[in-house]
Amino acid sequence: MLVRFLGAHGYDHYVYAPKNDPLHRERWRDPYPPRELAAFRELAATCADAGVRLVYAIAPGFSYDANDPRDFERLVAKITSMVDAGARGIALLFDDLTTDSTTLDPVVQAELIARTASVVESLDRDLTFWFIGNFYCGTVAELRAGTGFWSALYGRTALEYFEAYARFVPPSIPIMWTGPAVFTARLARDDVEELRALVRRPVVLWDNFPVNDTLPGQLFLSPYVGREPEALRALHGVVLNLMSQASANRIPLATAAELFANPDAYDPVAALERAVRKVARDERSAAALRMLVEQQKGHPVLAGQACAQELARHIAAAFGDERVDADGIAALRDYLVALVENDRALREHLADDPLLDEVAPWSEQLARLARAALLGLEALDGVASREEYESARDAARATDRVVAATVLPPVLLPLVAGQGDTVDRFATLFAEIDRRLDAAASRDVS
Repeated sequence: MLVRFLGAHGYDHYVYAPKNDPLHRERWRDPYPPRELAAFRELAATCADAGVRLVYAIAPGFSYDANDPRDFERLVAKITSMVDAGARGIALLFDDLTTDSTTLDPVVQAELIARTASVVESLDRDLTFWFIGNFYCGTVAELRAGTGFWSALYGRTALEYFEAYARFVPPSIPIMWTGPAVFTARLARDDVEELRALVRRPVVLWDNFPVNDTLPGQLFLSPYVGREPEALRALHGVVLNLMSQASANRIPLATAAELFANPDAYDPVAALERAVRKVARDERSAAALRMLVEQQKGHPVLAGQACAQELARHIAAAFGDERVDADGIAALRDYLVALVENDRALREHLADDPLLDEVAPWSEQLARLARAALLGLEALDGVASREEYESARDAARATDRVVAATVLPPVLLPLVAGQGDTVDRFATLFAEIDRRLDAAASRDVS
């Protein structure tokens, strides 16, 4: 279904590169068994029918032995088998190498890229071929100066690799790059043009959006933003790295398709609304999905998108100053009730849809948080006990599903170039409720 969606929305390549497939990375030498090869052949046929080129990515860099001729023969055999099974392109990956990997030498890596490119061309001159190095991100200033995370990790500079690529790899072969960082908030024309001049070849942006493998508790349904039209025009192409939720990917993918089709006229807000309508079955399911998307619209890396803005407005209206606003509280209560009821509506109107299975954990968590907040408002009114509210609040906060929030763990900060809006709407709401309950308890004691 996803591949057909890609083809219908103007995407022309699908890259098969799952890190949880050991035959793609750790056990790259091993051939696929007949059943898995048949599944790949079926995927290739689906791609062909959809007008999408299937690119098989292989990552031999951890263990490839340049001194053993049989290893190159094994690589050729693996690539040949995948082309025979229907792959219309090959991507050779050296990303995320460890310090004991066998292809850290720039010449070894560059020679392997060049030899592989020659083999791919000999199989079919129409095949796509890209590669990515272990210095796969960074600003040009960092890459030139030999500073940053990768130089510290590998004890080498990016320029050593780029010089080796220029020496051995034909300049027409594109290099893949994730941008100024692993996760890039904004991409400008200068970023691309300076990198392209440094590497002396076309650049394919391997964009880590809307991928959530490093943030599995978050679901990113935001529109694609932060990429200047001129930056896109300076690129050879863009590959989007997707979430684990195949069906939910269609929402951000639909918005990105609009940007790629007409960068100068792109309206992310309107594109997101159209995406929701495309994915939903009808207006009722669209309404329920729209409310969930509003809570998941933010992204901790992409700039310019904030999640749960309507909830934030209600919180501010209810608790905007030291005095609790009765009308604001009433409106906030109505909105929280709507969030609780939306979980039921989503299940009713998206029943038996794969999308429901993917988003249900976040929808459930949204309802759980909203119910706890409603108990908090009742505690403020004296209708519910503080203990009952706090129990519901703590239970709701215990899950790892992130809703109405965008969270970027500190460990990921070195991998980010430009941080977006990191928020937690329900944390703000609970803090406001707790503060006023504390104040009321203090008055009672005095």
